[in-house]
Amino acid sequence: MLVGISPSFAQSGKSKRTTINFEDQLIKGQNQKPDLLYLLQKKQLNYKRLIRLREDFLPEMRESANEVEESRRVRLKNPKKE
Repeated sequence: MLVGISPSFAQSGKSKRTTINFEDQLIKGQNQKPDLLYLLQKKQLNYKRLIRLREDFLPEMRESANEVEESRRVRLKNPKKE
């Protein structure tokens, strides 16, 4: 689909304006796209070095338990006064 617009220049004190309505017109066209798509495949990638499987999460669990215990101690030392 090709639509052209060109500027119009004023010829007198009054400006002229042209409006073109394409709503009732049938516009035919074609899409241009490649006829062939070729994908290059790289050699087999080694994903083992990207993904580290873990047996356990004990260090994180210990750290989380220590944080909970510490916050519990702080609450016991400073109870809320209501």
